[in-house]
Amino acid sequence: TNLKFAAGALKTVNGGSIVGSGDLAVGLQTAIVSTTSQTAADKYRYILTNAAATTVTAPASTDGYEFGVIPANKLATNIVAFGAATVVGPITETTGNLTLDMGPAYFRYVSSISKWVML
Repeated sequence: TNLKFAAGALKTVNGGSIVGSGDLAVGLQTAIVSTTSQTAADKYRYILTNAAATTVTAPASTDGYEFGVIPANKLATNIVAFGAATVVGPITETTGNLTLDMGPAYFRYVSSISKWVML
């Protein structure tokens, strides 16, 4: 199921706002990751189950792409690798690797700001 937004519609993300258009996927496909590395694909949620830290590499920075990572292994050392791309979080933004030390995280690429946004 997707929520539709008209062009220029205001969307609130963790206290900030972004403007754009398109779909916001509510339902992502689920993949269990039992290895220590995974390349993400659009519209997938990855559940990390390996006893060791796992690195999930973000998909290509394409407008509207989104994915999620759930650290079911309960480690605060799992990584989401964004390469040279920038990620906007609730407080700050970063480039490169993001350590998942606070639980599940979902991301969407927004081409109007050329950044991944943590949802």
